[in-house]
Amino acid sequence: MNSWVIDWTALIRSLIIGLGANLVVTALGILFYKKNKAIMAMLGCGIMLLVATIIFYSWPSLLVVPDLSGLSQAEAEATLERQQLVPEARPVYSPGTKPGLVGAGSQEPGQGVKVRPGTVVRFGVAVSGQPAVTLPPEPAVGKASVSLFRPKGGESVKCTRFPDGTYHFSALGKVSVLLPNMRLLLWIRPVKPPSETAGWYLQRPPINGIHQVNQDGSWEGTAQIGNAMWPQHTGDILDVAVTIAPENQVQQLLATPGVVTSVSLPGISSDIALGVRVEVR
Repeated sequence: MNSWVIDWTALIRSLIIGLGANLVVTALGILFYKKNKAIMAMLGCGIMLLVATIIFYSWPSLLVVPDLSGLSQAEAEATLERQQLVPEARPVYSPGTKPGLVGAGSQEPGQGVKVRPGTVVRFGVAVSGQPAVTLPPEPAVGKASVSLFRPKGGESVKCTRFPDGTYHFSALGKVSVLLPNMRLLLWIRPVKPPSETAGWYLQRPPINGIHQVNQDGSWEGTAQIGNAMWPQHTGDILDVAVTIAPENQVQQLLATPGVVTSVSLPGISSDIALGVRVEVR
């Protein structure tokens, strides 16, 4: 949970401007309208509070982005949240940086840049291994592996409700080798409450599934849970998985009409996050 921090500079600035508006209104009212001084003072105070509130929220102080290099993901997120900034972590290969720590030069905006409160600060968390490369299919198949970076087992995911009543959240991860005859598949398994059909539910493109695999092996995807008839609730539990599967197997799955489920995860490699907790926004 983000801590609430008062922007003292903006508050003092807004109070000074509001006080000035109060004095002007009160003086003009007494001078030209000859109204009761107490009433005019109360009117001026009301205008002061209104002006101060508007100024406070519309003119926040700029914040200096801190240096996150060498911090753990949790430390970096806490540091940004304390300064009213929004953290967004990404897995990166960072030679010389211990896995789990923020890589040097991986944050955007960079250290020292002045930004408004609520600005998203993206940073890379080092993972083990080497950047992915495109290799011929046969020699590389045995080396291909995939991992989930977010969500991890036991973590919480924030789900956004779409107009059609479905709920969606993002998933991030890494693949060790990019192969021309292989595809990444994203899967969801409801745990609490359980689904009518037991097993893993394939997240089908174009809206869901894994949309992009970058040259460094990082990937991004979207998972769907719930619908208008069976909405999700905060506290629901599910499992999330990603698999590497041959292209012909992927085509067979995608050609299946309707919802695709599987008791076991198909493919040559997989990573699973168990006990992921849902937070509905």
